Amino acid sequence: MYSQYPLQSMKIIQVSPYFPPHLGGVEYHVKELADGLAKRGHQVTVASSCGRWNNGFVRIPSIDLFYVPIPIKRPNLEADIYHSHVPSPLFAFMLRDSSPHVVTYHNDVVIPGNLNGHYLPRSIGAAVEGVNRKIIRPILDRAKIVISTTKSYAETSPV
Repeated sequence: MYSQYPLQSMKIIQVSPYFPPHLGGVEYHVKELADGLAKRGHQVTVASSCGRWNNGFVRIPSIDLFYVPIPIKRPNLEADIYHSHVPSPLFAFMLRDSSPHVVTYHNDVVIPGNLNGHYLPRSIGAAVEGVNRKIIRPILDRAKIVISTTKSYAETSPV
């Protein structure tokens, strides 16, 4: 329910590795959040490697590598609030020094032992997970606010 007392309009950047029509739960969560904030009168811009949105949209040039887009250039993004969505921490890493930075931590990166029917040695999966933790930790430590999908997830995530 909308408040009868509108808040001051803010300029908000939503940053997500992917955005609809790319399929995925994080993608549609970001879309619904951006739509809702815009309906409340905020100036919302979505920044992503791909997608479309009827309001402000900035495409971040990226290399798509195994469902992990790697941004190759940080666009000039000016906002009152910077809101990143992870996993795939490289987009949030670009904003680690932006303030205030809000990070929604959707899930841990866990590499399966079988990828599309191909065996993946645990040592490779563990190395990728370790690199991810080293990248994500400073992002979360510097964030003004970290949002977890559930309280129990926040309490049990190794990150």
